[in-house]
Amino acid sequence: TSVGLSTGGLFNVAHTASGAIVAKTTFISEFFSSRTNTAAAAISDDYDVLSIIRTNVNTNAGGSLTAAGSILRLENIATPTAGTLTDTTAALEIVMDADGTGTGITITHNATVAQALAITSLATTIATGVASITANSLTTGVGMIITANGLTTGTGLQITSTGAIVTTGELVEFTANSATTTTGLIRISGTALTAGAAVNVTG
Repeated sequence: TSVGLSTGGLFNVAHTASGAIVAKTTFISEFFSSRTNTAAAAISDDYDVLSIIRTNVNTNAGGSLTAAGSILRLENIATPTAGTLTDTTAALEIVMDADGTGTGITITHNATVAQALAITSLATTIATGVASITANSLTTGVGMIITANGLTTGTGLQITSTGAIVTTGELVEFTANSATTTTGLIRISGTALTAGAAVNVTG
């Protein structure tokens, strides 16, 4: 409850190992929750194992509060001062059980002028993609869906390259390992189109 807390902290857990260390394969800290229903009753759970909430409130008309930072920050630091350091650590790993049908990541952003997801990568040559979706078990579903029913003058999907001239590469590439297709590799449907163009190519 201290109003003078500025650079200090309330909770700090540190683990530092230096020397002839041994391989570590278990967690540093763990939150574990398990509930087993043994009664002949229908139970509907709806709770969070871990909840982190940050509030920023300004109540004085003559004052101002500028809030920045983050609610949760994950950082991995690799420092190869000598020898060989191979670091393939994942900053965040989410594993969902096969019997569950919940969503792996759900983002609800109520601000009308802010980004829901922003990815910044400094990679220069990466064949696996800055963002990669692998759904090799998918047969009749959809790999990715973008719904923008309120779109009027905006753009549903924008791919921009304004730097170096693209010589042997492509902005968009479609590759399919199939001999025939009845619907086409690319299908554009504009059944409600009354004016304008389904495809506009400018070169």
